[in-house]
Amino acid sequence: MKSVFITILLVVSLLINSLNCSFQVSIFNELNKSKRGQNLIISPLSIFQILSLTANGAKGETQKEMLLALQGADLDKLNYVNYEILEIIKKFKTVDIANAVMSRFTPLKEFAEIAEKYCAH
Repeated sequence: MKSVFITILLVVSLLINSLNCSFQVSIFNELNKSKRGQNLIISPLSIFQILSLTANGAKGETQKEMLLALQGADLDKLNYVNYEILEIIKKFKTVDIANAVMSRFTPLKEFAEIAEKYCAH
């Protein structure tokens, strides 16, 4: 079980790094600033995925800044990497992702279609 989890982490890390990004290290360092010397458990993958999805709903300068923060080249590449990550994770029957999109309004059709691709069924 432990080797399966390590394999998943390595593959996911390689995919995320294909964006030439070190998002997971950056987010850990930022969140760890106030926790030096303490334990910190976060899911850089979940943070990466939910911010990537949110970037799909943003436009203009906001989207540009989000892509910059995610260190992604463009939205299409970001979506491709996230889709590939989920495809790999689905192959391992013992790993689930619990991210969700909740809204009080009906999102645009395009956003809903992209959100559906982010769901690991």
